[in-house]
Amino acid sequence: MYSPFDDWRLGDISVQEFELHNAGSTVALPTVFSNSTAVDASQWTRQKLYEHCGSTPLIQPLRNPAVCSNSANAPRHPECHHVRIVHESLVGKTWGGTTVADPNQMGLKTVHGVLRIQDKSPRGYEVVLFDAPLLHHCPDLKEGVRVPKYFPRDYYLLLDWLNGKDPAKTRKTRNWPSIIVSKRGGGTYHHADSGMTRFWAQQLSGRKRWRVFPLSESHKL
Repeated sequence: MYSPFDDWRLGDISVQEFELHNAGSTVALPTVFSNSTAVDASQWTRQKLYEHCGSTPLIQPLRNPAVCSNSANAPRHPECHHVRIVHESLVGKTWGGTTVADPNQMGLKTVHGVLRIQDKSPRGYEVVLFDAPLLHHCPDLKEGVRVPKYFPRDYYLLLDWLNGKDPAKTRKTRNWPSIIVSKRGGGTYHHADSGMTRFWAQQLSGRKRWRVFPLSESHKL
């Protein structure tokens, strides 16, 4: 009998044991690894984000050159940037109650603008740098992230391969590993991750509350 959450510390279980544990479980359970990686919290303050990530442009032309290199279409195209708005009015209408932001309309050009609106606006928690490629948005801080040994692969690339796509080509536009930056009060509403892939999150700064439901309580569309 397993608890609602499996809670281990680094070294408690090997990768092989972890895989066997999940494969042998009749119920898929969330797992919490305490202290699974040595992260220097001092490198993930708001000030550090301003210093090391602030000047990064939001629009990424290389992700979809046909669209993202066109300034008229890029701001509202989900493949060109990773700024999202989260609002309760979107619940049940969009994934996780989020929608793609329009950086031009909001006067946002760089990561600095996102951080500033988060810090200065009363509703800044609704603006989130969401699932943004770390190597583009904060390359200076990449050494401060260690992918847990239990999750060594990008499962989206596996999905690409299963769907007949060439991972060597799609790898250039994938987000993994990605970063999410929001303020207190921010988050997403109930959702299932796209592709139903295995998902892991490493909390680098602040706190996050998770609400997880068993498949037996899923809403069938």
